Amino acid sequence: MSDRITRRNEVMLKELSSLLHKHFRDESTLLTITRVAIDDDLQHGRVFFSTPDEYSRDKAEQFFRARGTRLKYLLSKRVPIRKFPELHFYYDSSLGNELRINEILDSL
Repeated sequence: MSDRITRRNEVMLKELSSLLHKHFRDESTLLTITRVAIDDDLQHGRVFFSTPDEYSRDKAEQFFRARGTRLKYLLSKRVPIRKFPELHFYYDSSLGNELRINEILDSL
């Protein structure tokens, strides 16, 4: 991956996390944005998030369905990209897997 793409994804991650904290503090307290991957053609962007439990995951998915368009609008005002991508939100299970592996290793 080129440095330009990496920087763009990092800026999007930082700004999206900041927006969640600033504008949606009450609704997004248990959300963590783990990764952002914008396609090279800027058509689509995948935003990966994690939550501490399944209940929070369901609430987070509802939150992104309801607020995804607003987040895209606010993000487009902060990140200067000529053609802003459609954002798609996905649950990132890697954190949960990591915690489970650590628990198993600790029990050994």
